Amino acid sequence: MPKNTFYNLPSEKRERIILAARNEFIRAKDGNLVIKNIVLDANIPRGSFYQYFESKEDLIEFLIEINIKQKEKIFCKKLDMLNGDILQVFEEFFNKIILNNNEKRLETESRFLESTKDFYQKYLDDKRMSFCEQKKFNVNILMNHIDKNKFKINTPEELSNILYIIMSITIKNVRDFQQNNQKELAIKSYKQNLDYLRYGILK
Repeated sequence: MPKNTFYNLPSEKRERIILAARNEFIRAKDGNLVIKNIVLDANIPRGSFYQYFESKEDLIEFLIEINIKQKEKIFCKKLDMLNGDILQVFEEFFNKIILNNNEKRLETESRFLESTKDFYQKYLDDKRMSFCEQKKFNVNILMNHIDKNKFKINTPEELSNILYIIMSITIKNVRDFQQNNQKELAIKSYKQNLDYLRYGILK
């Protein structure tokens, strides 16, 4: 997590650093962020970066947590609107970013989805709720908005497993779309993948 010096900065400067870090996070597809790019973009002295963050890894974790918390609110609101149907929420999300036709937004969502998927995997490997609380992420929040009569999801661990599977499918379909750029095919293929989850593959 950021150091206290970061939180003591004026809000405008904090947001400038976060935006610069997000831009570098998206650019560095291999996860190897270049601090020089961030400080130049944010217009801060290089030395001050380490007054705000312990390391690049610390910064990446912070960016993922911010994204999770932002998406969590939107996701819960959508779940309520769509009667707790987690698959329909993901389908609407996917269709929106595909139809938006914004290459940067597509890459941004894809990179953060990949990182969030890794985050869920860390939780699944850890098996401790304290890990989620420590990272300011609580799967119980989502549990309260899922229609448990419709889905076989009764515990936070089960929900995390399902989210990991859906995110893997979503990332694959986003990457496929980036390769062929065929919107109708991408939407049809993604729906078919989600239908396999919804209805199974047995006749």
